[in-house]
Parts: sequence; C-alpha cells; structure tokens
Amino acid sequence: VGAAATHRGAEGDPFSAFLQRQEQRDERLELGMAAVADLVRSMRYRAMCPDKETVRTTESQVAFKRALVARYQAGFCRKGKCFIAESTSYTHIQCAVTGWKTDPTQCCAGHLLPHASAHDALVFGLSPDDINDERNGLLLAQGIEKVMHPPLRVCFLFDVLHNSWVFAVLDPELMNQVVLPTRKRFHELHRKKLEIPRGTSPWKRLLWVHAEHAITSAMKKGWIRGQDWEVELKKLSSLL
Repeated sequence: VGAAATHRGAEGDPFSAFLQRQEQRDERLELGMAAVADLVRSMRYRAMCPDKETVRTTESQVAFKRALVARYQAGFCRKGKCFIAESTSYTHIQCAVTGWKTDPTQCCAGHLLPHASAHDALVFGLSPDDINDERNGLLLAQGIEKVMHPPLRVCFLFDVLHNSWVFAVLDPELMNQVVLPTRKRFHELHRKKLEIPRGTSPWKRLLWVHAEHAITSAMKKGWIRGQDWEVELKKLSSLL
C-alpha cells in the first residue's frame, strides 16, 4: 500500500510531471533533428551523384578552367620556375594531385559539385550561380577526374594537423593502374598532399560531403575496412 501511495504521489507531483514532459519533448526534438540531418545528408549525396549530365557550352568550360588556373596556378612556382605566367595564356597545366605538368587538353577543370546539380546547391549553403565558382573545382589529370565521380573510387581527406588536403584511393583495384596521361600509378598518390598554393582551398563542405559519401560506399563494398576508416568517417560526420 505504501509503495502504491508513493507512486501515486510522484505522479501527482507537478514538478515531476513537468520534468517528464520536458524529457519527452527533448526526445522528440532530438529525433526530429536527426531526421532532418539524415534528409539533408541524403539530398547532398544525390546532388554529388546526379542521374544525368548537363550540356555545357565550350565558352563556359573555357571560362571555368581559366578561373581555376587564375586561382590555383597563376604565379604558382615550383623549384624556382613558374609554370603559368598568366591565367588567360598558358601552354601547360599542373594537376593538383599528381603534380604532373601536362597539356591543357589533358588536364580537366573538374567540378566538385557536378554542373548538373546547380539547382541543388542550396543544400550546401550555396546558390546555383556558385556552380562555376573557382572554389567549386580543381585542376585534375584526366585519370583522376574520371574516378572522382560514381562509383566514387577516390576522395580527398582533410589533415587537420597540417591544415592540408590529402588524396585517398578507396578502390584497391586502382592501386596498380596508371593515372593517365602521367606515368604515375595510383598507389604512389595514396595519402599524397594536394598541391595547391596556400590559402586557396576549395570549398571544404563539398570535399567533406564527397569524402563521407565515398567512404561510406567503399565500406559497404568491402573496398576498405578497419578502425582508421571508422574514425575518419566519424570525423567527417562531425564536420557536416
């Protein structure tokens, strides 16, 4: 009888009832926030891997590549020699991953958020007009640019300690393949620091989303495994 009376007393306590309602409200709020986060993540993943491509004009492609050259390579020097003197007049372009100096036709102006996803830019806090912003791209050798897209065989990871980006190969079948048009193989580039001038990083949010999506997909396919990748995935999730 005493226990029953105590239970009824707790139920009748206004303060206890208030705390219980607050806990229930907090639980619902957390569930709602988690659902929204999952929805946004799903929308971002779809934007990174659109079902179709858009047809771009030659003028648009040339303008985007020139913008990337101006950002990442105008006056960019290595071993005392500048590869490019002017952003509007160049004969060679250096790939940001391989460091290979190559003909402009063999180095791509790669979009991080695909051009076809311009109208989905809002889920990244960007506008559709930002799709051709130089911070939405990198100058990449053809072999690198090709595997950046689905099935997402590579990605870029952020090295917090050194405040730099590193290239990561996720698909083991790529390791011994040559990165065209260079002579380097993918295993030589794994965990290699991205070669871009200091202070010219692309939009981090785009590379983070691409990396999270790529790593999640690679783990499901069995390409990668281990605690290090689990830690990397948790780190990326906390940044988004």
